[in-house]
Amino acid sequence: MRADSGLTGLTEAKSALRTTVLGRRDAMDAGARAALSWAITQDIVGLGVYRRSRVVMAYVSFGSEYQTDAFIRHALDAGNMPLSPAAMPGQVARPRGTAQPGR
Repeated sequence: MRADSGLTGLTEAKSALRTTVLGRRDAMDAGARAALSWAITQDIVGLGVYRRSRVVMAYVSFGSEYQTDAFIRHALDAGNMPLSPAAMPGQVARPRGTAQPGR
């Protein structure tokens, strides 16, 4: 048995699991997905570490992902500075925006 054959099987299993999970998420009713996104947002904004933060990192969602718009809006309304990674094909994601000292 080759040393990398176990990794190949693991990679294939991970890919199959990802396909299954994303398929189930994509098949969810939009209302259920919105309700779950709202619940996740409420959990995050209720955390002490979030309430003490002045700068938060959040991705901008698309498709059937957790909808981050309410979280980003909450951060802005609370006076926090939300930063989002900017990803370009073939490049490493880097935050856009600069945290201002004292904020």
